[in-house]
Amino acid sequence: MGWILCCMVILLAKGNNGLLCYSCKDVSKNETCLNVTQCPTAEVCYGRADGFHTGEVKHTFGCTRGLAVPMPVGNTTLSFCSSLCHENFCNLNECRSGTYKTINI
Repeated sequence: MGWILCCMVILLAKGNNGLLCYSCKDVSKNETCLNVTQCPTAEVCYGRADGFHTGEVKHTFGCTRGLAVPMPVGNTTLSFCSSLCHENFCNLNECRSGTYKTINI
């Protein structure tokens, strides 16, 4: 059964339906994101990390057509990492805690 599921995922990834990306919002650790989504054909995977003045970091992953430059959000949050990637399942490690990356557009 596991082999069949693996083959189905590979076939989906090779189809014209777009990339397979991790998809989570506001998780504290990258490893806790287990959700996967298939992006529309014109979209790529992204990862983002938002830092709070309390020291907490929240990670968001998903699909996007483009990515804006990280900007301060209100008085308590700063998006300090935003990055795109162009392969299946590539976005989980795009923004690790304590890692500051430049934007890849």
